[in-house]
Amino acid sequence: MVPAFCYSPRPPIAMPNLFIFFFLGCAVANQAIWCYGGATGINGAQLTSKTSTLTKLDMSNYDFFNLQFNWQIVTPNNFVLEENWLMSMTSAQNETGLFIFGGMGLGSAPVNPVITYNGQSNTWKGTTTLPTDWNNTYPFLPAVVDLSSIGRTQAWIWGGAINGTDTGISPNVQLFDYNANTWSSSAQATPGGSIRYYHTASLSNDGASIFVLGGTSMRPGQVGESPIDMTEVWVFSTANGQWITVTGSSDTKLLGRQYHTAVTSKLEKKRSEITTRRVFLFCD
Repeated sequence: MVPAFCYSPRPPIAMPNLFIFFFLGCAVANQAIWCYGGATGINGAQLTSKTSTLTKLDMSNYDFFNLQFNWQIVTPNNFVLEENWLMSMTSAQNETGLFIFGGMGLGSAPVNPVITYNGQSNTWKGTTTLPTDWNNTYPFLPAVVDLSSIGRTQAWIWGGAINGTDTGISPNVQLFDYNANTWSSSAQATPGGSIRYYHTASLSNDGASIFVLGGTSMRPGQVGESPIDMTEVWVFSTANGQWITVTGSSDTKLLGRQYHTAVTSKLEKKRSEITTRRVFLFCD
């Protein structure tokens, strides 16, 4: 899975027409990397404007020894994508579809806070409804995780600040069923009653846990506090909805990170024949 969001002071992705895209969302679907929205600049210039551009890079026969970045501009079938940036985006439906949440839109909020793409039927759908305990607001840059790999047609959404502010959103985990187009929530207490924003979340390979890393801690309804130590990992159980805190160890000092990305990697440890679980972080 491609991380949902990444910010870098250097130009991160060069797209068609020599534009540089910042604050965009990217994810994998149907053996391609899809990227949507963001702000544009040219040749490292300052940000110019938001965009609604949707592009994809075919990875089905990609030659990693002869790198070619042939991005294609895609026009959605019977659906208009609005200009948007700073959204959360992830794969869905076992990497055959996409789930896009939030962003800044043309003003302070997009017309469709939720957009889904079904790659099997090549159909797009926008949703305007939001969970009732968000009180007609929605979070800015929450962590989003697709649960289709454990047999659930849901996206897991948690954390973030109320859009356009530095005030914490409700600590409840929200679940969006992209088949039924409905919301549900889990109200289990978070560690210390706090939430995070500018954080990441990654599903373990066995689907039992979601690892929340980095970001900034805050209390719901209050402004942000200080960056979280990277060794303080919050773990959410997909089975019972309970949270625990795990303290990691490191040989080097790990600075707190925000706006980073994280991907779970499956690695084999031959000497013990046990599949290990690692989460790779990139940028901040």
